[in-house]
This record gives sequence, structure tokens and C-alpha cells, in this order.
Amino acid sequence: MAVSILGALIACSTVAFLGITLYFSHKKNSPFLLYLATVIYNFAGSLYLFSSYPVAWAEPGITQLLVMTLVILIPLLFGSLPSLFLYYSFDRFRKLTLFPFIFGIAVMATDAARMLFITLINGGESSHMGLNFVSGSFGESLTLTPLVTFSYGGGLLFLSFFVGLLVGSFFNRKGAPLAGLFILIWFLLLQIPAAKETPEVTVNVVTTAFSDRTVKPSLSQKFDTLRNLSKSLPEATVTLFPENSHFLTLSQLFSSSSLVSSPFIFDSSFYSMTPKSVGAFLYNQNDEVLLGRKKVEIMPYSEYYPYFAIPFLKATLTKSQYRFLIDGRYSSGGEGTKRSFQVNSLQIASVICSEATSLSAHYRIARERPDILFLQSNLSTFQRKPLASLAVESYARLLAATVRAPLISAHNDFTSFIISASGKTLFRLPAGDGSYTFSVNSGKILFRE
Repeated sequence: MAVSILGALIACSTVAFLGITLYFSHKKNSPFLLYLATVIYNFAGSLYLFSSYPVAWAEPGITQLLVMTLVILIPLLFGSLPSLFLYYSFDRFRKLTLFPFIFGIAVMATDAARMLFITLINGGESSHMGLNFVSGSFGESLTLTPLVTFSYGGGLLFLSFFVGLLVGSFFNRKGAPLAGLFILIWFLLLQIPAAKETPEVTVNVVTTAFSDRTVKPSLSQKFDTLRNLSKSLPEATVTLFPENSHFLTLSQLFSSSSLVSSPFIFDSSFYSMTPKSVGAFLYNQNDEVLLGRKKVEIMPYSEYYPYFAIPFLKATLTKSQYRFLIDGRYSSGGEGTKRSFQVNSLQIASVICSEATSLSAHYRIARERPDILFLQSNLSTFQRKPLASLAVESYARLLAATVRAPLISAHNDFTSFIISASGKTLFRLPAGDGSYTFSVNSGKILFRE
């Protein structure tokens, strides 16, 4: 209930903020005012990234905070430039009856260009160009509300259009009835069932509490924890582990039976070591890998370092700290990587952590028409902070509603989410060690005691 209320407040505040800023920037004849307000709005949407402070590889203090602020703010300064589209469309077309639709398209184009600009500035080794980094966009403001269901088929950009439609209707009362009729027809079309009939499957979900900020457990301790968690689970179709669980690798290392009562196991481990990369793997009870794929959209400052940030890092870190970062870089999979696995007659799409923040990834997954989404993440860097939790839930809801498939997540050291095909949060699994069982039948998810 608290998240729903907060989501409604964020949505209403965004519509009001955009409308008021447009009014005053036009009154003052100052597109810069709109640009500055957009920078502030985008920065507010990225504040959850500070949940990772202090990062483990540098001394905490004002210098680290300053560097974090700069490397977050600089891409946003470029990413907010497309807000000039909004000023131009408002100034030129606001008296037209179709202005709500024109302004909806303008907000949609602004959010798309913003993501492209930020991705370009955050470019680095192994990064991919595309519509990445959805946080801070206008459309994202609707993801924690029931309106997230409007993202079906078009993702975040449909929500951006919706925001623009609302703001445009406020400034053009002649076009408001037509916009209202359009929204009504849109809503009615969304009521058409999209989920196909699929056989019932049961999914065991294992969540863990391995933290990067405390003394790391030994490999044997980690394996014992994973095995004890999975032993307590009932028989199921598939068992899902968080990102970088390395369950299969550890089972082989200690020459031990996994003791998982599922014919299929969905694990995450290193896909390769030279260069280092993360992958998702489907294997059976005999520890035979059936399918595997490499993570594609990787995370800046966690798995790669943007070219523009290298001078800042060199200037503020010791040589050993900088070398630690560079040696820890990851490689990424190709954009054409297939993300779905066939389990019995079900198509299960694999989503690995930061891939959930990429709209381009959402579109590629949607094209594979999966029946279920599995999201695996290692989020200990965010220290279970509430702001980060809202951001992760927002991405998960957006992804599920865009693809119109239920989403089951397994996270390390973070809240895990179970999301319906319409983008509604059904269950929040507490951060920490835990094991749960769910049944999925034709797109519907039920918790099993």
C-alpha cells in the first residue's frame, strides 16, 4: 500500500512539475529554465545510485561523494538537452486541437533521445549503444502505479507518451476530450487477454545474503548455505538462484550432489574468465549444462568504466585502487544474444541484473515472446536501501508489463519481487537467505506454502 501511494505521488508530481515548468519557461521566454529543471528532475531520478556509497574500492569521504556526483551528473547534463523538444512543441503547437497528442510524442521523443545521449556519454569498453538507463525519464514516473500496464507493446516510451498526453490536455482543453477518448479505447484494448494457455509449472526461488561489505564467506561456506537453502525446498519444475551464485561450479568443486529436487536448475556464474563475464545457465540434476548465455547490458562503475570518467578516477584514486578497478572489468555478450530458454513447453526469458534497466533489452526480450521472466541480480552494493528498492521494483514492473509476462526474481542481499503480467507487484520477498515456491499457470502466479 505504501509503495502504491508513493507511486501515485511520484506520478502526480511529475505531471505537475512538467506542466508548471513549461508554463514558467514559456512565460519567461527561457528554454534554459526548462533545461535546468529537467536536469534536476533527472538527477532526482538517479539519487538511488548513491545507495552504493561508500563504494568498497575507495576511501569514504567528500572526495568520493564529489566524484560520484560528477560521474552521475555529467551524463545527465547532456541527456537533458532533448528537453528543448518540449519547449519547441509547446511554443509552436499548444493552440492546436491535437496538441495533447503532439506533446505526447514530444515527451516520448525526449525520453528516447535522453536515453541515447546518456548511453553515448557513458560509453566504454564492452558497453552497447541503445535505449539504456531508464531512471529519471518522465515515463518512469508511472511504473509504480497501475498505469504501468499501458507500457505493453511499447515499453517506457508508451508511458512517456501518456505523461505528455496528460500535460498537453491540461494546456489545451479543446483537445482534452479527444485525448480522454483515446485513453479509454487504449485501456479497453489492454483488457484483451494476451496470456496463452500454458501448463502449470512450479518454481523454487532461492534468495541469499552474501554481502560485498562484510567478510566474504569461504567457498565451502557459500556452498553449504546454498545447499541448505535448496534442500528445504519441495519438488518443483525449476529452481532459480540469484546472479553470481555459482551453484553448479561449487557443486563440481566440492564433488557434491546439488540435492536440488528440480529437473531443471537456473543458475548464474562466470560465463568466461578471460575476459571475465557473467552468464545465466540452465542445467539438469546431473549437472549437465543444457543452455547458457552471456550478460549483454552491463553496468557502468560495476562492470565497466565509461571513457569520460577515467580521468576523474585516475586523479582521485591511488595506483593500486585504479588497477583494482581496471582489472575487474567485465566483457558483455552481443546484442543478438538469445535470452530465452525452453523448459518443457515453456519459453523462459533470462534477465540478468542491469539488463532490467535497459529499454532496448526489454524490446529484444519481448520479441522472443516468453511465457515467464526470470530476473537474477546481485544487489549487495545498494545495502538494502529503500530508494534503491523502489528503483529495482520499478524496473521489474516495467519489464513485466512491457512483455506482458509474469516476472519472478531471485536477488542476492536485496528484496526480490514477484510481478504479474500486468506489472502489479504480487509478493516482496525479504532480503536475506530464504527459499520460496510459486506455481505459474497461464500467466498467473500463486504462492505455495
